[in-house]
Amino acid sequence: MDHIQRAVLQQIQSRSHENPVTGAELIRVLQITEDPKTFGASLRELINELRVIGYPICATGNGYYWPRSIEEFEEYVGRFYHRIEKQREAYASLQNVMMRVRTELARGKSMDDLKVNSQQTKLL
Repeated sequence: MDHIQRAVLQQIQSRSHENPVTGAELIRVLQITEDPKTFGASLRELINELRVIGYPICATGNGYYWPRSIEEFEEYVGRFYHRIEKQREAYASLQNVMMRVRTELARGKSMDDLKVNSQQTKLL
C-alpha cells in the first residue's frame, strides 16, 4: 500500500455514515495538487482498489466512511449490489441497442438518421 492509499484509508476510517469524508476534503487534507476534476476519477479508482484489497469502505452521495457495525456494512453492501444490478440492466439494454443500430447502419442509415425527433417515443 502506498502512502496516498494509506492516508486516504486513515481519513475514511476516522469518519462515520453521519460524517463522511468528501473527495474535496481528501484533496485538501492530503494536499493533493492534482486538478480536483481529474483527481475525482483517480480517487474513485483508489477507493475501488482499497475495497478489492479487502477494506470495508462505504459511501454515500456525500463521501466515504468506515462502517460502525456489521448491520451498517450489510446495508451498504445491499445498496451497492442494487446499483450494480441497475448498471447490468443498462448494459444489457445498450448491447441490444448497439445491435439494432448496427443493423440500421448496415441498411445505409447514419448515426444522425437515428437521432430521436420530437414525435418519437424511442430510438428504434
